[in-house]
Amino acid sequence: MSRRDDFTKKTVELLSRRSGGRCSMCGCNTWGPNDKPYSYTNIGKAAHITAAAEGGPRYDSKMDSEMRSSVKNGLWLCSNCHDIVDRNPDLYSVKYLKELKSGAEERARREIGVANKAKMGGTSKDSVSVGVSAGAILEIRKLKAQLGQYHVHPPTSSQLKSLLVQLDFVDFGDPFYLPSVAMEMVSFLQFFVGYNDDPSLKLEVIRYLSDIVDHFKTADLNLKEICSTLESIATGHSPRQLVYQSAFALLKDISKKGDVGGVVKDTMATIARQRAGPLKKGRKVIEGVDFADQEDEDEEPNLKRTRFDDDDKDDTYLSKMAALAEAQTQEERQDIERDIAKLGYETDIL
Repeated sequence: MSRRDDFTKKTVELLSRRSGGRCSMCGCNTWGPNDKPYSYTNIGKAAHITAAAEGGPRYDSKMDSEMRSSVKNGLWLCSNCHDIVDRNPDLYSVKYLKELKSGAEERARREIGVANKAKMGGTSKDSVSVGVSAGAILEIRKLKAQLGQYHVHPPTSSQLKSLLVQLDFVDFGDPFYLPSVAMEMVSFLQFFVGYNDDPSLKLEVIRYLSDIVDHFKTADLNLKEICSTLESIATGHSPRQLVYQSAFALLKDISKKGDVGGVVKDTMATIARQRAGPLKKGRKVIEGVDFADQEDEDEEPNLKRTRFDDDDKDDTYLSKMAALAEAQTQEERQDIERDIAKLGYETDIL
């Protein structure tokens, strides 16, 4: 029988305290008073990120005994989430569990000394049902697995719409306190975008992402994954102008809330450069259209062909478009647009 590298009592207590006593996945409280005056109830467990013994979930043979039993290889979960994580090792990767742990500890750190004023009928919002978010995460991952079955034969628009309808029926509990569920949605949507070329469905993805951004602080979210999804939408195969504008507008909203590490600005600049690429190759690009003046927003805008003839002007254009993506004020934006106009190019893609 393989030796188990279990956590010490001290490590278990440390994991519990570093998460604020909450499950790192569903966010529920794991310990509190019971009906006995000198006792308390604890439903929490110290879970191994990589298995404590060979044959266990996510076992890593490269780790030694000390590493497996260290606090770095553990996270605090409620008993329900602990069982779900260990029964589904393919769905809950080492990377994902480490992100859960990091997010839970950061939230616990920020909440130290902060009163919770959010109440619902006298009950704190934090008192979510045990395992609600864990169940939501599992349901989302099932949808992702279902989508993965289309890798040989691409799904139709109706099949993709069906997946989004199923996503709407997932019980998310109280998403304001469950960023782990939100990021699982982002992961699914990022995967979804890779299969989707329907403008209306791209707008639906942007709507989901917008709801997530509205509910959370940027520090609670994986901005790289969100920005990567929006970049795919904005630079994909012939995106309609309304889709592009919606993606870019959401990036601007995220930037206003807090651009952690400059990820949003980098994405906006990258989009500007990639969007200029089709121009250089002489492919069709969509002209700027004021959809407010159109009866049907889904009406296909006019198309034109544009080609770069001068490499120096090409480089200058790309530089100006990147600067336009990062412009902070209307005055700065207008100055850059005038410079681009002098080069003889349009600024309509921004």
